[in-house]
Amino acid sequence: MTLEREDPGLFHASGYFGTGPVIVEMDGLAFHLNPRQFKRDRRRDNDAIRQGLLVLRFFYGDVVHTPDAMLRHVREVLRRRRLV
Repeated sequence: MTLEREDPGLFHASGYFGTGPVIVEMDGLAFHLNPRQFKRDRRRDNDAIRQGLLVLRFFYGDVVHTPDAMLRHVREVLRRRRLV
């Protein structure tokens, strides 16, 4: 996800649920634990939150190896926020 704005209100994310202001990020250890990338990710998270978006972060393995559990987690968050 590159949450730096290219146009006002336009963001790129690993996943976006159009039913509500939720961004789902898939982080791989190879890129997202690098100190520079880690800082960029947190800045983008903060920018998203300032825009009223919720950011959920999952590891690559969560999405690839246990997608049903990851989707249950996302759905529960959406349900609790009454977005689905």
